[in-house]
Amino acid sequence: MSAFAGPTLLNVRDERCQSCGISFKKFKETGYLGCEACYTVFRTALMPMINNIQLAVKHTGKVPYAEVMPEPKDDYQDLAEQLKIAIAEERYEDAGKIQRRMRELN
Repeated sequence: MSAFAGPTLLNVRDERCQSCGISFKKFKETGYLGCEACYTVFRTALMPMINNIQLAVKHTGKVPYAEVMPEPKDDYQDLAEQLKIAIAEERYEDAGKIQRRMRELN
């Protein structure tokens, strides 16, 4: 654990979490925190370490696959509707652009 930690963790005094009682020394030995309150108690030493390991200290969460990659059929159907409207309104240049996007989806 100390290989990731650098000098910040090595200089921290032996504090204890008020919630679970784990000491910072014990955390350094095992690599495990005792509870969620440990993150607050040991914050000054943990944040640089977490940033080094994960390249970020803010959790952004996960996005379901369906939201990341929308269904091509939905996009295609939307474009088909836009194409009908563009042709009905005699916007042929827009209709051509929409058709090119539809071909890209297929």
